[in-house]
Amino acid sequence: GIWSRGYFVSTVGVNEQLIRKYIEYQGKEDSGQAELELA
Repeated sequence: GIWSRGYFVSTVGVNEQLIRKYIEYQGKEDSGQAELELA
């Protein structure tokens, strides 16, 4: 099913990548160097 272990693990992995990118983006934004690179 959709809540199988593999699905959950892969979703967490993707979320971790997105969170890292978001944190990077926020850091650049805070320092006034924000660029639209999340697209």
